[in-house]
Amino acid sequence: MSINCLTTDDAIEDKKMSYLNKMNNRNGRKKINKSIDKIIFHDIDVAIKLYKNVFNFDFPEDLEWWEKAVNYRHDCAHRAGLNKKGKPVSGLNFKYNKELIEDAIDLAENIDEWMI
Repeated sequence: MSINCLTTDDAIEDKKMSYLNKMNNRNGRKKINKSIDKIIFHDIDVAIKLYKNVFNFDFPEDLEWWEKAVNYRHDCAHRAGLNKKGKPVSGLNFKYNKELIEDAIDLAENIDEWMI
């Protein structure tokens, strides 16, 4: 799986051969792990590409709920609860959180079934 991940990540695609050569020694693997740790997995397009290329998994078409959750996360984590317009984030409530959890569980179960 590590090799698939390395050969499908645009950020390290141009270094593919040197990374593959490094797989044969411990220090090389440590450097590879650091590169993988830098991948931004909350970037939906990056996650979709990695899962497709590494696991041959296709995400469902409707991921609006995930995009919305990532945007909420960004507003809360980086803008102190304000949206891009500087207004307080609205819509975060018990109902939304419950639906988000249900959608995330459904996706996780879908991925889990694919892996088995």
